[in-house]
Amino acid sequence: MRIGGIYFGMLFSWLYAVSSCNAPVANSSSTTLAIVTPKLTFDVSTDSITVHWTTAADSSTSAGSLSYQVFYTTTNPDHLIPSAATIKSTWTSGSASEKGITKSLVSGLTAGTTYYFVVLVTNSAGNISLYTITAQTTESDSAGTGTGTDTGTGTGAVTATAPIPGDIGIISATNIGDTTLTLNWAAASDDITAAASLKYAVYISSTDFTTVGDWQNNALSTTLHTATANLTTLQVTGLRPLTSYYFMVIVANAAGQSAMYESEKVTTIADTVAPTPGNQGALTFNSATTTGFTVGWTTGTDDVTAASALLYEVFYSTTQANVASLAAITSAHLTGVEAAAGATSKAITGLTAGTTYYVNVMITDAANNSAIYTASSFATSPLTDSEPATISNSTLTITNVTTTSLTLSWSAATDTATAQSALTYQVYRSTASNVVDNLGDITTALNNSGNIIAVGSNTAGSTSINVTGLSSNTPYYFNVVVTNAGSYQAAYTQKNQTTTTGPIYMFSAGINHDGNLGGRSGADAFCSTKKISAYSSLSCTTIHALLSVNQIDYIANFPTQYGTNNGNFPHASPVIGAGPGGYTMATNWTTFLSQGPCYNGALCNGATTSFSSLVGGQPGLNFWTGSGSQGVLDNSGGTCSEWTSTSGAESNGDYRYYAFFSGSWHDNGCGLSYDLLCVCW
Repeated sequence: MRIGGIYFGMLFSWLYAVSSCNAPVANSSSTTLAIVTPKLTFDVSTDSITVHWTTAADSSTSAGSLSYQVFYTTTNPDHLIPSAATIKSTWTSGSASEKGITKSLVSGLTAGTTYYFVVLVTNSAGNISLYTITAQTTESDSAGTGTGTDTGTGTGAVTATAPIPGDIGIISATNIGDTTLTLNWAAASDDITAAASLKYAVYISSTDFTTVGDWQNNALSTTLHTATANLTTLQVTGLRPLTSYYFMVIVANAAGQSAMYESEKVTTIADTVAPTPGNQGALTFNSATTTGFTVGWTTGTDDVTAASALLYEVFYSTTQANVASLAAITSAHLTGVEAAAGATSKAITGLTAGTTYYVNVMITDAANNSAIYTASSFATSPLTDSEPATISNSTLTITNVTTTSLTLSWSAATDTATAQSALTYQVYRSTASNVVDNLGDITTALNNSGNIIAVGSNTAGSTSINVTGLSSNTPYYFNVVVTNAGSYQAAYTQKNQTTTTGPIYMFSAGINHDGNLGGRSGADAFCSTKKISAYSSLSCTTIHALLSVNQIDYIANFPTQYGTNNGNFPHASPVIGAGPGGYTMATNWTTFLSQGPCYNGALCNGATTSFSSLVGGQPGLNFWTGSGSQGVLDNSGGTCSEWTSTSGAESNGDYRYYAFFSGSWHDNGCGLSYDLLCVCW
């Protein structure tokens, strides 16, 4: 009988895939054997059977060098394909291993007994392949003479046929899903074995096969269910969506004869099932900071995608409705924070302190089916200051420097709690270098009313200030203290700057006085009074009478007498008359001393008016100086007793005055009256 291309007689067979799976590992690089015709045939008697086979072929070993050995057993393998090692250790050897043979006599058998035969063929590399395991029954003692073959026509052979599949071998598939389906078939029948004892094995493959051997042994075929009695339906799971499969049912009777049903091709449907969030969608939160937190979840599951491949994305909003559903998340145009495949937590950063956020997690499978966990809320930590603000760039910048002002700038600090715009800045200045160089010195100076001045007010968010009210040609030291909401403070790096040098203004004291001026202090007082009453707009603060008083305090020595430590005398600045027009009478102090302010007669160095008018004095009036040429103290004696004596008896030269209208120095008595020149810077 021929069913599905397989011959059945007194034998049944399992085709064994020719492969190197049973070959020794050490020889795995050798070529696998290929058997031309794996089927066995027999010459049968009551106590012996001659086994026949066709020569095998191998790509590395010649046909004559291939070795063959017959093994047999009386135990029905029941469709299980044993390994070569198992056969050698548990089956009976029917012959020695010989090269190039195609048959072997197995004797000493029992009459009327079914034996299961297999031939092992081995190449020169030691790789082993199996011929088809085939059953053959010896003749009974009462049987007539003759030989039995696999056709079952020999005299005295036991007659047996394969089962007949039910409903002409139709296999039907129902409940087809993306990963599952149900196979159904009608029960088979057999002329010897009861229907309830027939066994059914189910196979699956991506390729359709036409023989029992291929379905049972081909590497592309997989056993879904081993031979089981009275089986007519099977639930199949673990399939892939949108994938075509071939299914086969093979039925076998008690004698080992097998028959195939008609193969069934089934294509699964697309994966439309969304993943299932783990732990009923519950979310957890931890590691809260002022700017973020970590959200956690339990791994979800999916009918197709492995748990380790499921994707997670965290969405958050300050509005609860925005994360209540997938549709809401899409509608709100929220940007998710992606986590790694299979992750169970994700840190969220860049949030606002002390703010409640509503959070949800979307889980997505490989087919882009998505589901969400249960939305939950969590708040970031509130702002609390426990340390000073951070000054990443502590360098102060000074620009727009003038004689009395400048602009101080700095980079904004940052703070973990206080917003940058809320940080406040206070500027301090001093004329001493060790007062504002750090926060400790600033605090000490403030507590002890030291040489320190707060500039402006404690202003939030500012990064510059215009500092005014400074003195010309004066070194100043600046620093800035930043304070956060917790009253913690930090100081920048001290910056020093000397103001620019202003001009030397010269003006008349507006007096007509004898030499009894009251000394240096009295003469300076006349000048200060005049500055306030007539020249308050002049940007100068240091005021002195232009007099030589003694061996230290004399006109030529003004740069030293009133230098860096006592007024910062600007000897390199121009000398300007305070009268109408602000005429420059000399380019610097040295020129003024060497050439005089007006050395070309009554008019001063090209000016159209007299020297007295340029300094705001009375025309033609002379000025006390107490000096010889170039502002040097008169060495012949005191200058009207340092401008405190009115005695006219003092020696000639002791009471010099300067006739600026004629550009020359003159002597006169202390009792005469002249005007007084003043300078300020």
